[in-house]
Amino acid sequence: MKKLGRLSETEMEVMQAIWELATPVTVAQLLAIFEESKGWKTSTLSTILARLIDKGFLTKKMTGKMNFYDINLTLEEYQKYEAKIYLPPYTLAMSNPLWRHWLMMIVSHKKI
Repeated sequence: MKKLGRLSETEMEVMQAIWELATPVTVAQLLAIFEESKGWKTSTLSTILARLIDKGFLTKKMTGKMNFYDINLTLEEYQKYEAKIYLPPYTLAMSNPLWRHWLMMIVSHKKI
């Protein structure tokens, strides 16, 4: 899998909506979800979708006069990717007894 860009909070909200719909989506479908709750307009969603395409999360296909946005990976694949890319430095540190001790001291609010 190619390296994907990191999702912002807003991009993650849009991706979660697309994953829940589980089919190629249009801006109009997403606008129905986000217009009232977020106050977003078509241009806002189009910008977010363009960033998601640039980051490798979506592809865009035009059918007739309508653009359809489809996922490049499932939510489960994304979660595995995130865990693989961003967790190893922390998990390696936690295998070191000194790091574990230091962390436990911080969590328990004791002076080191």
